[in-house]
Amino acid sequence: MIAIDHSQATTRHADKVRRLSIQFGNVEDATLPNNMRLSQVRTLVFWGVSKCMPYIMEFRLLKVIILHLWGDEDNISFDLAGISNLFRLRYLQVTSNVTLKLQTHLQGLQYLETLKIDGKLVVVPSDIIHLPSLLHLNLPAKTNLPNGIAHMTSLRTLGFFDLSCNSTENVWSLGKLTNLQDLQLVYSTARSNNRMMNMQMQCLGSILGNLSNLKFLTLSPADSSHANTNTLLVASATSTTIFAHGLSIRVSSPPPLLQRLELLPCMFSKLPKWIGQLGNLCILKISVIEVANTDVDVLGGLLALTVLLLYVLYEPAEWIVFKGGGFLVLKYFKFACRVSWLKFEAGAMPNLQKLKLRFDVRRPDQHGTIPVGIEHLSGLEEISAKAEVADDLCKRFVESALDKVWLCTRTFENGCFDEHYRNKHGRKELLMSCPAEDGFSWRKYGQREMPGALHPRHYYRCAHVNSMCCGALRWVQRTDGDPSLFKVVYVGLHTCSHEYYQQQLTWWESAASSSSQQSPDKQSSTPSESERVDTDENDFTFHQQISKHT
Repeated sequence: MIAIDHSQATTRHADKVRRLSIQFGNVEDATLPNNMRLSQVRTLVFWGVSKCMPYIMEFRLLKVIILHLWGDEDNISFDLAGISNLFRLRYLQVTSNVTLKLQTHLQGLQYLETLKIDGKLVVVPSDIIHLPSLLHLNLPAKTNLPNGIAHMTSLRTLGFFDLSCNSTENVWSLGKLTNLQDLQLVYSTARSNNRMMNMQMQCLGSILGNLSNLKFLTLSPADSSHANTNTLLVASATSTTIFAHGLSIRVSSPPPLLQRLELLPCMFSKLPKWIGQLGNLCILKISVIEVANTDVDVLGGLLALTVLLLYVLYEPAEWIVFKGGGFLVLKYFKFACRVSWLKFEAGAMPNLQKLKLRFDVRRPDQHGTIPVGIEHLSGLEEISAKAEVADDLCKRFVESALDKVWLCTRTFENGCFDEHYRNKHGRKELLMSCPAEDGFSWRKYGQREMPGALHPRHYYRCAHVNSMCCGALRWVQRTDGDPSLFKVVYVGLHTCSHEYYQQQLTWWESAASSSSQQSPDKQSSTPSESERVDTDENDFTFHQQISKHT
């Protein structure tokens, strides 16, 4: 294997290259070494400006092509016309910010198994449905496949299949692809309407039972990244919401091997009954108009479920109870609703590690702000809560309620309260846009460059360290991802304010009590790699002192 960059004029073993990696970057006049022989290359990886890409037909024996092409003002498209003549080709992946032009016919690629295109396509070749060896097909969203995809019976992976672009005939034809294991669906809110999407969802519900080998089924908006579907508002139905009545009632026998089901943009009236038949389901992300305790019992009986995201539109009529003996292997649970009326009984979710909540607080005396029985979640390592509050009074109410659970870090932005708890080390971590305005007086005593970080860490102690013997410390560091935010770590109690001291002391004693009840193995466990990066000598000494004190 040979790797080439733009600065090389010659290379060794130029006539024996079988795997070639060309890393030109953004250099616009880069060329290959003069002595390079391309006819024997089997694998080609290219990363650079499209106009520097060598002529594809010089690589007559290629089996694998991976291209990362970038255009400029003079090159807004790239022609891949010669691809179909590479009759040995098995794997083709192209990522580009320019429009890609494929030949109208690809039948010369009889051995092609994988085709992945991440970029705008002028048109999908009409004979793509007749490629006999094609197993994995990934095309960009908003792509219209030619009719006749029922012929693609060898497919194992299909993404992204756009419900708003493709015909109803093609949706019905999905039911013929009985070897499918991974189906990634998208839809465009700009192109779809309620009537059309209702029809597509009814078709999907009717054919889903035919896909007996399906393991992964996801649906996300084409107008945004998949990650954004996890932040859909639950307070009201949004423009990206699909009401999935047809998908709920038309599925009689769901795919028995299904392991991942992500349908957050779909709004079900209630939990579909067929969900309870998915004995192999590991990941479920679903939105419902209302939820009942019977639905929770169904979910608790899914013995393989490890990740659950449950978004609920309406307030439940009663407390949602998670009984002991259910959700035996669940590790991650996110619940979003107007209220978090959740109750965890002893023995519920014994392996849960992360709990995330999202709710609203409109009154400072709102009942059921915090779930009941969190202390029964014996394996819980992390809890975070995001609450939309009406005013500062509600904000303080939420803060007080959450402080009784664990030590926390908190972020307020545009009336939104985001609180993150970690049951470790007895310190508080915050994300702040203006760390100078935290209500305390600080004096800087040091600064340190941190390994792998773009910005230094600044160390502060309370300005009243001498006059009032206040030992509180603070570390401030600008975040790499968003320079407008600062990560602020608070260590120790403020003794300069009696009222604040008493409030913090309550947290501290609660945390110390729960810490002392842990087993010796848990107390001496080695921190993760991410924790080590953020720990220095002062931090370790402080933890030792807390351990001795408790």
